[in-house]
Amino acid sequence: MRARILILLGSLGSALCLWACGEASIAACGDEPDVTGTWHLSLNPAPGDAGVASTIQDQVTVSAQLEQAGPTDFLGIGRYVYGSLRSSDPRYFSVLDIPRLVQNDGSKSGAILGCRLSINVPIASPITDDNLSQGPLRLALVGRVTAPGILLGIEGSRMILESDSSGTVRDFAWTGHR
Repeated sequence: MRARILILLGSLGSALCLWACGEASIAACGDEPDVTGTWHLSLNPAPGDAGVASTIQDQVTVSAQLEQAGPTDFLGIGRYVYGSLRSSDPRYFSVLDIPRLVQNDGSKSGAILGCRLSINVPIASPITDDNLSQGPLRLALVGRVTAPGILLGIEGSRMILESDSSGTVRDFAWTGHR
């Protein structure tokens, strides 16, 4: 009975938001309702901060094949994002698969919430479908859809280069387009 009430309240809340928020609702991105398809990303050294943080040294291009899937929760607010990323420079990484997980908090998979995109790929393998940390991420790609077919990275995008045995986490800036 309690579960039915929670589901009913959640459905009612979602319906009210969709009615009140329209295209600007938290559940959908009006500029790009589905990120499925091929994206071309340009990863660049992060803007300087007096040398405190490490950054990637060169520009690298990444081809992303993305698939936007179903909701991440019973309220249907976020959407899963799966696929693969292929780097033009194997020093960074060759191919990374976005884990096809549905039982985790997003720390080791891909998701889009409104116009905010987040892709997290752990170094550890195999990747477990739970909320337990598996250690450092090979790639944390954080950005926003800013216009139809345009992505812009925001603070928080980081990676550990495949060729870096020290495991140094490096920040980077990025842009993307269809």
